[in-house]
Amino acid sequence: MKLRFRNYFWGLFFIFFAAFIIVSQIDRENVFAKIGFWSILATVFFVAIFIKSITSLNFFGIFVPLAFLYSIYQEPLSLPEISFWTLLLAAVLLSIGLQMLFRRRKRIIKFSKKHDKIVSHEGETLSGNRLYAKATFCESSKYLHSDNLIEGEFIVKCGEMNLYFDQVQLSPDGAEVFLDCTLGTMNLYLPKHWQVKDKLHAVIGNISNNPSSQNVNGPELTLKGEVRAGNIDIHYI
Repeated sequence: MKLRFRNYFWGLFFIFFAAFIIVSQIDRENVFAKIGFWSILATVFFVAIFIKSITSLNFFGIFVPLAFLYSIYQEPLSLPEISFWTLLLAAVLLSIGLQMLFRRRKRIIKFSKKHDKIVSHEGETLSGNRLYAKATFCESSKYLHSDNLIEGEFIVKCGEMNLYFDQVQLSPDGAEVFLDCTLGTMNLYLPKHWQVKDKLHAVIGNISNNPSSQNVNGPELTLKGEVRAGNIDIHYI
């Protein structure tokens, strides 16, 4: 599903720009006639980098292409005149500043992506003691099965992921789950008798965790990671 959505997205992206290029060459009186064919191709290139960088919050990939685009369309669109080198310097400084402010925390756990996977119409079933899943530009549901969960890693980039832990037994020593949510939503459904240690960090995002009751003698799950411009909602069942 993820691959299909990604193919649709980029397929439509290139079809749109193919039409964009043709229209710009037919109507010689519009602003695109002042830009030229190669500048239009550069536009396609920089917009592609911009979109790709948004999913990973790569600030250099966001602001540097914007500086180039501003420089290209500055005269045709009668934008305020700013020299290219000033734009580029501002983009680099802004990127460095934001990278420092929104720097990702390093993971403590070492993770292996080996696990068993079964795909159904309702969602995806993951089995094993070390679990991994990633959703980019899509919505997915993961039904987790484990008799001795040690660790897990789940990543969302511009999408939504639902994680069901009701068929999971934690390791007697506890388990760690790392969450990485950027411009998306993650819903975790946890057994209400677990002890949950919330060590998640939000950067312009929201974390909802309101357990009704937890068994202090129950198995322990530690949640680590970050949400950036998104939501992580923890539900107890």
